[in-house]
Amino acid sequence: MYNIIKKIGGLMLGAVAVGGPLLTSCSEKIDEGNLYTFTGQTVADFLNSNPEQFSSFTYIVNRADMEKLLSVYGTFTCFAPTNAAVTEYIDSLYNDETNVLPHNGMTQPGLEGLTDSLCQDIAEYHLTNTIVNTVDMGDGITIATVKGRDLTTSLDSASRTVIINNYSLITSKDNEVENGVVHVINHVLRRSNSKISGELDNLGTYKIWTDALMQTGLISLLDENERADVGVKVEQNDNKAYSLPVEPCKEGFTVFAEPDEVLNKYGIEDWKGLAAYANNVYKDAAADNGWYDYMRDNGIEVSTGTDYENQWNALNMFLRYHILPYAVASTKLTNSYNEISSAKLYEYNRTLLPNTLMKVSYDMRNNQWLLNRAVENSTLTSTAGSTSVDDGIQAEVEGATGVPVDTKKSANPLNGWIHPLKDILTYNSLVPNKVLKERMRFDDTSLLDEMMTNGFRGATKAELVTLVKKSGKSRVIFPTKYFRNLVTYNDNQTVFKYLVKDEGGYANYQGDEFLCEGPYDFAIKLPSVPKDGTYEIRMGYTAETARGMLQVYLGTSSDRSTMQACDIPLDMRHVPSKSGDAAVTGWQPSGELDNGVATDQAMRNHGYMRGAYYYYVEGPNKGNISRAHHKNLRRILYRGHLNQGDLWMRFKTVLPEATSSQFHLDYIEIVPSEVYNHPEYSEDIF
Repeated sequence: MYNIIKKIGGLMLGAVAVGGPLLTSCSEKIDEGNLYTFTGQTVADFLNSNPEQFSSFTYIVNRADMEKLLSVYGTFTCFAPTNAAVTEYIDSLYNDETNVLPHNGMTQPGLEGLTDSLCQDIAEYHLTNTIVNTVDMGDGITIATVKGRDLTTSLDSASRTVIINNYSLITSKDNEVENGVVHVINHVLRRSNSKISGELDNLGTYKIWTDALMQTGLISLLDENERADVGVKVEQNDNKAYSLPVEPCKEGFTVFAEPDEVLNKYGIEDWKGLAAYANNVYKDAAADNGWYDYMRDNGIEVSTGTDYENQWNALNMFLRYHILPYAVASTKLTNSYNEISSAKLYEYNRTLLPNTLMKVSYDMRNNQWLLNRAVENSTLTSTAGSTSVDDGIQAEVEGATGVPVDTKKSANPLNGWIHPLKDILTYNSLVPNKVLKERMRFDDTSLLDEMMTNGFRGATKAELVTLVKKSGKSRVIFPTKYFRNLVTYNDNQTVFKYLVKDEGGYANYQGDEFLCEGPYDFAIKLPSVPKDGTYEIRMGYTAETARGMLQVYLGTSSDRSTMQACDIPLDMRHVPSKSGDAAVTGWQPSGELDNGVATDQAMRNHGYMRGAYYYYVEGPNKGNISRAHHKNLRRILYRGHLNQGDLWMRFKTVLPEATSSQFHLDYIEIVPSEVYNHPEYSEDIF
């Protein structure tokens, strides 16, 4: 294997992926009767009162200056390794001859040889700011640690024992203490300190991918892991107790990669074979009868030569389509929070292949995620207003049944995630013409790479405490330059805020809320349309009297001179009456017989639509469905021709003197005319 990225800190001593060869070393039989029961103790008390088991870990916690933290009120989960586990681990650190730093920086064998930074690293990786009981763990569940890195859990063959990071078994579970819960583990938790490129090499199952990354030069791109250009922190005088994200801003990626054994099934034995395969797949992508409109529109030709570092070289294109410009954990490939029970989970991801999308859908029947599964007549129905998800007109598309993701073997290197694929993935003609020929809904935070990579999207209050390292905070305020896909035109006057989903059940898609205040004037980069054609762009929002009034613009860059105004200004302060609002939005209560179909056209005539039937507005399984809620609206912002390419939308207040008014963007919908204007069927209400 190539020693591309040297291991640092001595912490990569085994694969992080769930499932794999390390399972063979975890054969100890667990004594489920050996459970501790304590009352009136803290996590620190629990550790200190059992020195025969935890004196070594207690020493590490004390060296990390964390004993006081674990002695006070709070909500913690501690994965406590036994003395034997700690001894085994520090011996492996000291005897590691592969690390560029002799003995991983240890000054001598034994506990006393650990550095303060190593103690800090170990302690923080074994603690969370949330209570996680074993009932909450299962195959492919991720848990955020104080270290800012995730743990991944799985079950043994009997579906009983929780295995952490494919190495450590819980031998004594759910020991309740006053400030949390303690799980005893038989090995120190191992985590990767390699970046994505090095981790692919370390895993040993991606030799073809690793070689191809080197040939294309993309391997250096995957070494990035943080940004310093996040702007100056803004002063806070907000009475809602907002906090700022901790700097620096993490840079991350998600790689969906075919292991060697998958590529071998296609007769691909090395990177040259993969290049030949890519040449065959992509050679006609930009031709007159091709499917990659962006290339054809801009006069770009596919290269099938040996200039592999050219981003339009077929091998380079193949790899780029597998890489997302943000980090997504295995359990967050699709987001679940307040959707109705029959809803199908999905996400649309932007890839490093310019202006392309990849759909991820969750297959509930088989408990797996699929890439680019296509359904004929998706988001259409033969019965207007039907609340049935599965319609008789829908059928799976041959050749696009979806590429399964093997999340049990996902790996979490320093700067992102590696998710193995069970089949080969390409950006072929079926993607724009079948997979994405549907209503595409994007949560606002999914448009911002930094929200994804740094773990803010979909965070709970407890997880947010870990992210910002400030207790009690449930809201975040962001520096104006924190986001690459968001540009402000008035310096620090536009203030961006994020409210987590469990702060009271916001009436929004997926429960959380991203908004801004002040005399705002900013633009956000939207995903590209999948192919040239006619589309509607809609914005979902919650109408409130505290909202503002704004003008929306659309253009092909963040340069304001490229943008044109979309319709008349939108007044978000206008809240339809529960009994009806025929004059402004056309909203009427949805009828019991037709579920509002009779008045849907009246709303469209006013440029509005009801909220989506997809989710509840007051948290999971309670309250009204968004479609029936008078405050949940969709505004049709644009209808017309769009080319596959860069797309920016600008939002500017028309009431700059109303500095406390809010702008709220819940989600964006991009809908092809074949859906909203189908000659035979209706767009579904989901």
